[in-house]
Amino acid sequence: MKIVLLILFCGSCCTAIAQKKVYFSSNTNIGLLAGEAQTTTSFQTINGIKIEKWRLGIGTGIDNYGIKSIPLIIDMMRDFGTKKWQQIVYANGGLDFPLYNDYFRGTSTANRFNNYTYKLYNSFCGEAGVGLSHSITKKCSLTITAGFSYKQLHYLEITNNNDVLGNKINYDYHFYYNRLALRVGIQF
Repeated sequence: MKIVLLILFCGSCCTAIAQKKVYFSSNTNIGLLAGEAQTTTSFQTINGIKIEKWRLGIGTGIDNYGIKSIPLIIDMMRDFGTKKWQQIVYANGGLDFPLYNDYFRGTSTANRFNNYTYKLYNSFCGEAGVGLSHSITKKCSLTITAGFSYKQLHYLEITNNNDVLGNKINYDYHFYYNRLALRVGIQF
């Protein structure tokens, strides 16, 4: 019975979507990430579909906050209004892939004499916010958004030191970054 209800529900959703026009959507942003630790830049590009006032897409970019990383996100955005200026509400979330830098390669001055190795873990990232969209042409608009952004960083530092029993000493680090995200972009 559950399978029949699921098939009926999926079929009705597909029928409802099929009656609406679906367009390709692209949103490319540059911006600032400001938090307790630092203020830095970021870049995002999100591509997907637009159905009426909703946009749903998959995005990636560069996040320079803390340790440079590449987020892979699913983004949902809703436009409000029909005027030249429209309000925007958006939310996204996904995985953040940290990139190895000089510190993790052991070439920085901080750990040049230590023979540590590092294991970086993929973690969660997300963002939610509001903004404005200004139509430049019929299909292209300028966006300005402000939101709350969250990023986790998790890595394991593997040392060559042993404790009293001869076991390796490893350090497990977890960082949680809460940031304000200010972005400007073009969407079509």
